[in-house]
Amino acid sequence: PKGAVSRWHRVASCEAWHHLEGAPLRMHEFPAQGGPGRSVTLGPGADHQTPIHVVEAGLWQGALTTGDYTLVGCSVAPGFVFEDHCLLADHPERDTIVPEGLPFWRALL
Repeated sequence: PKGAVSRWHRVASCEAWHHLEGAPLRMHEFPAQGGPGRSVTLGPGADHQTPIHVVEAGLWQGALTTGDYTLVGCSVAPGFVFEDHCLLADHPERDTIVPEGLPFWRALL
């Protein structure tokens, strides 16, 4: 729903996000050691938007809806192992590795 976020996190495997319903989803990602980030918007394929985005293994990632709600699914390959998951909020250098100008980054902590 509006106001909810997918907190900054990274996993050791690739993660495919699938837009299923609702408003477009704004995704943000950047390299594990910091550096330039990028943003991607997922939306309904029927509206000629990108319905799937793969976040490469090890990248920091976070997301939020652009509307009242967004429903997405995620697939992780070669498989999700909780020990391979890390939240940026728990990272000791979180304030120094987030790239300048990446929108909403603090909101995703």
